[in-house]
Amino acid sequence: MILLLDNVATADECKELIHLYHQHKHLSRYWLGSYPVNTKKISHMLIDQILQRSEKVVQKYFDPMLVVEHGEIKKTGVGADHVLHYDSAVDPLTGYKIGLASVMYLNDIASGHTFFKDGLEVTPRTGRIIMYDGKKYPHGVSKCLEDRYSFPIWYKK
Repeated sequence: MILLLDNVATADECKELIHLYHQHKHLSRYWLGSYPVNTKKISHMLIDQILQRSEKVVQKYFDPMLVVEHGEIKKTGVGADHVLHYDSAVDPLTGYKIGLASVMYLNDIASGHTFFKDGLEVTPRTGRIIMYDGKKYPHGVSKCLEDRYSFPIWYKK
């Protein structure tokens, strides 16, 4: 199942997350045209609330045993994309078995869609979240024509 929900975060919460990203971008690392900051490196109540909110949704719709493994606040720059791929079954940084992935979009843009092999395309909209098993559904990101801010989250059992 691929689940898409709108308004999981408010516009103000998304603006604050983008602000937090800019405050902590010195902690980012370059990865395939993007600059993610691991949320474990940022102590902030809003991040904790968003992670808890997403965990409740995952437990309701997918599996009550799934919990947040980690999240990132990510800026994907102009010109970047991410080719069709499967997610790894094990997080290379932590060794945890990954059960599910989600992406919460922090800004509205006309490009940088999340796309799936079956033809589904999801347009980034502020506060929208998409959840799916990245080991089952090949997915990617189309070319960004403007900066794309997102909050990807991975869940484990």
